[in-house]
Amino acid sequence: MIEFINGAVKMSTNELKYGITQALQGNLEPVVSSAMRVHPGTAAVAPYMEAEDLLTDIAGQNIESATGGAVPALVGSLAVGAVIPGPGEFRQPLNFAKGADKTQLIKRSQEVEKLATKIQEYRAIGKTSRIGKTEAKLSSAQSNILPATPENPKVYPANLVEAQKLVQAEKLKRQTTETLHLHHKLPKGMSAAFFDRMDYFISKGKATTDDLLEMADEATKIGLTTGDLRSNILPIADKPHTTLHTEMRAMGSGMFGRMELGKKELMVAMREAKDPVSLKALWKAWINDDAKYLVETAEVWEPLDNLLKEIRGK
Repeated sequence: MIEFINGAVKMSTNELKYGITQALQGNLEPVVSSAMRVHPGTAAVAPYMEAEDLLTDIAGQNIESATGGAVPALVGSLAVGAVIPGPGEFRQPLNFAKGADKTQLIKRSQEVEKLATKIQEYRAIGKTSRIGKTEAKLSSAQSNILPATPENPKVYPANLVEAQKLVQAEKLKRQTTETLHLHHKLPKGMSAAFFDRMDYFISKGKATTDDLLEMADEATKIGLTTGDLRSNILPIADKPHTTLHTEMRAMGSGMFGRMELGKKELMVAMREAKDPVSLKALWKAWINDDAKYLVETAEVWEPLDNLLKEIRGK
C-alpha cells in the first residue's frame, strides 16, 4: 500500500515495482487505486474516471497511445520521461568520430589515475574527510566513457556552467526556488564498478579501450547513457530524490541482491567476471534488466509523486 512520508510516495516493494511497471505501460489504475485506499475520506470517494480526468487536467493535453486511443499527456510522458527528454533522445551515434572517442578515453584515463592517486595520498596522511568526495569524483570519471557533444553536454558536477543552466531552466519551468538535485538515472557508482573491472582487464593486457566503448555503445542501443552527460541526468527535488534512492536500495533484485548497490559492493560482485567476455555478458544482462528499471523508475518517480499528491488533495 502507498503511504505518504514527508511528501513522498512510500509503497511496499512488490506494489512499488508493479505500480511503476504498469504506469510505464500507460496503466495508472494500480497506483490510483492504492492511493484511494490510503485516503478513504478524500480520493476514495472519487471513481477511477474522475482520477483520469484529473490526469488530463494536470497534463493539459492528450496524446495518442500506441493503440490509437487518446490518453492523458502525463501518462504518455511518464513512459518516456516527463521532466526531461526520453532516454533515447540524446542517443550517441554508434559511429561517432573515433578521434573524439579516443580523446575522451585518454582524458578519462588521466582523470581516473589522478583521482585514484589522490585517494591513496589522503589515506596515507589520514585526511579521511576528503576521501568520500574524491571517490565520488572517481566514479564520475570512470563512468564517463563517451565524449560530450553540443547536443548532449556534460552537466555534472553542479558547478559546471551547463549544469547551472539546466537547473535554472528547470526551476523556471517549475516556477520554484527549491533545491534541485542532479540525479544520475543510471547510477554512476554502479556503472563505474563495471568499467573498473574492464580497466583491470586492460591493465592485464586482456582487453583494450575499445571494449569500454563497446559496453557504452551497448547501453546506447537501448537508450541508456552512462556518466555525467545530459541524457543521464535528471533534475529532481530533494525529498523525492532521497526517497527514490532509499526505495531502490531496499528493493530486491535477482542479479545482485538489491536494485541499487554502492560501488564497493558491486565491485566485489564484479570479481565473478573472470574475463572481458563474461564481464560484457554480465553488463548486457544488467543494462537490459535492473539498470533499465532504475532509469525508467527515476523518470516517473517525481511525476507519480506529484500526481498522487494531487489526488490526495482533491
